[in-house]
Amino acid sequence: MNLYIFEPYEWEYCGGAIGIIARTFDEAAETIVEYDRPQAEQMAKELGFSVDSCRQYKSEYFRTNIETFVKDGDNQWLLSHTIPLPDTYIIPRVMFNNWNFA
Repeated sequence: MNLYIFEPYEWEYCGGAIGIIARTFDEAAETIVEYDRPQAEQMAKELGFSVDSCRQYKSEYFRTNIETFVKDGDNQWLLSHTIPLPDTYIIPRVMFNNWNFA
């Protein structure tokens, strides 16, 4: 298992980081997407929008290098660190999500 740490890339107004324990980069991205699902479903229900339009995270928002980003200026999370962990961490999970809009 690894701790994958993502930081916002090229967001002038955004700071913070997301840390996810997972086996692979792809599993880390899917873990944060699933973490976001209940919030998106609730918001969609309240506002009458589609769930996808209320999502904060999508798999394509997470990348390992800057060359693969869509140059749209937002929703870009760059992998900044991969920290190996002992195998005692067996469940993929979000450890911290301190997305700072200010």
